[in-house]
Amino acid sequence: MKIPTNNLFKWIGGKKWLSKQLLEKTKQTIQKDKNIYIEPFLGGMGSFLAILPELLNKNINKFILNDINPVIIHLLNEIKENPNNIIKNYKKIQEDFYKTFPKEVYSLHPTTNKDEIKILLKKSNDFFKEKKKRFNMLKLKENNNTKEKEELNYLFLFLMKNSFNGIYRENLKGEFNTPFNWNNKKEKLDKEITILEYHRLFNTIDVVFESLDVFELLNKYNNYKTSFLYLDPPYANEDEKENKYNKEHFNFDKQKELLNYLNNYENYIYSNHSIEFFKKYFQKDQQHSFIEVERKNIMTSKKENRSNNVKEILGIKK
Repeated sequence: MKIPTNNLFKWIGGKKWLSKQLLEKTKQTIQKDKNIYIEPFLGGMGSFLAILPELLNKNINKFILNDINPVIIHLLNEIKENPNNIIKNYKKIQEDFYKTFPKEVYSLHPTTNKDEIKILLKKSNDFFKEKKKRFNMLKLKENNNTKEKEELNYLFLFLMKNSFNGIYRENLKGEFNTPFNWNNKKEKLDKEITILEYHRLFNTIDVVFESLDVFELLNKYNNYKTSFLYLDPPYANEDEKENKYNKEHFNFDKQKELLNYLNNYENYIYSNHSIEFFKKYFQKDQQHSFIEVERKNIMTSKKENRSNNVKEILGIKK
């Protein structure tokens, strides 16, 4: 089985950087009598792809992949069922976008010629804004028809490709509000290869995609004795506040509620910022443990803070 190495899109808080440690801990943690894998906070799928070889090695034969963002889940279902439609429309919108690039913009340096690039890419920014407006209209509309749902898929991929740092962020209305990235380089339209790799994977394994609140999901798939879970909820900080990237805020009370709910399960890994609350929780008995890992603070908007290391925790129950 070929496992995709490229993400379909970047995702804030993604765990691709943590792949090595997560895979190692999965090997050490997962019990042999588990046959269902549940991931409630799927995001860009980096964690799932990193540990999939070990899940298969341990004879996991059912995969429940969930994200509260329905756009992600509809996209993945469509890739499973009808990838060629997404490929065709994504290539078309990206080609139309590149037609807005004047030839002289390609020779400019993205840092030293930043102001010139912004002038030359004004039409490109307008194109991006137009597609973002259309995406938000469809996203917030109830009962989209089939054609509109298909449009959401390729608009989402286009916006994630061309938004600042590839970040998906929502305002309080639930509108995607990440600005244009001002990238003046034309990149290869190689998304087709990646989409087809995911299509083959989704049709090789027994996978179910859901878009539910985490508690609705775990109540629906309450196979407590036979499930192994990886949970990567939104980051919580030392002041017990969460980082907010969308309108569906997962506050600190929900973090506590989730950990209490996980008492039903025998086997899982939980990741978050390494703060005293989580460290104390995963020291409570011999079944629980944790490790700390460090990463660069790439999500801060302040350049001077990006060189600072941030500690994260992998909490384990086995």
